[in-house]
Amino acid sequence: METNEVKEYRLLQLRQEEITDNGTRRGTLEMLKADFPDPEWAIIPVDKVPGNWQDMNIENGELVPASAELIETRRTARLEQEVETVRAARESRYRAETDAMMLDAIEAYAAAHPEDQAFAAWLAAKNKIREELPKPTEK
Repeated sequence: METNEVKEYRLLQLRQEEITDNGTRRGTLEMLKADFPDPEWAIIPVDKVPGNWQDMNIENGELVPASAELIETRRTARLEQEVETVRAARESRYRAETDAMMLDAIEAYAAAHPEDQAFAAWLAAKNKIREELPKPTEK
């Protein structure tokens, strides 16, 4: 392979057992290897990047087939990340969209059921805070 021919190369990097695509750069292979000397980088001509590069591994700067175990580890890690992303999005929406409704419902229940000691104590604590921190009024 000519190392001094200017062409487009894909820059793939191995990070924590996952290959990431760092885009395309134009240059010579020699120049790009000087810029990215770490053996966790694979610098591949754009027209030579296999379609299944995500299921491969990088060893000593070369793209090689990954073991079934590594592919399964990556799949599991991606699934765990997707689950965490959904959990965080739900939590954010719960806080923004439903928590205020829940507190209003609890307060309405407490006001309608003064005999319920737990809710009566909660409502009394809220009322004390309202008294101690009144909203400003126009003067």
